[in-house]
Amino acid sequence: MKLKSINPHDQSVIDELEITSQVQVLDAVSKAKSAFKTWRFSPVSERVDYLKKYRQKIADHKEDIAKLVSQEMGKPLRQSQEDIIFELEFVDYYINEGPKALEDKKVLDKGKEQYRTVYEPYGVCAVIAPWNFPVSMFNSGVLPALLAGNTVVFKPSEY
Repeated sequence: MKLKSINPHDQSVIDELEITSQVQVLDAVSKAKSAFKTWRFSPVSERVDYLKKYRQKIADHKEDIAKLVSQEMGKPLRQSQEDIIFELEFVDYYINEGPKALEDKKVLDKGKEQYRTVYEPYGVCAVIAPWNFPVSMFNSGVLPALLAGNTVVFKPSEY
């Protein structure tokens, strides 16, 4: 079955995409579970390196991404370009602040007793994004989960 991506401005078909089947979704979850076994133990610095590579890909293709977002949402190109610039800053925030946020924290020290907050990954996270701000919704759900050592199955909006 196909899903048509339609430009709301002029009703033109941007693309036709295969709809993911239930079997494919279950396979994606299974692969995410398998990847979690090793990803959870990867150092935060390694995860940050992946975010840096991702950020570079966005920067390298920002005009194409902005154009596609404008076509799919019917918004002015300039607005989509500004959204992408904001997203690059958002990724920078996670690159710079994420490692500090994930550090173990000493909460209380009572001599022989010490209380700490230790962050550990949950496992596979599902991110279901709405139609508005597609890049932002992806980044705000997926990036913190990956940075924290989780794996993710992402479901974009069909609109």
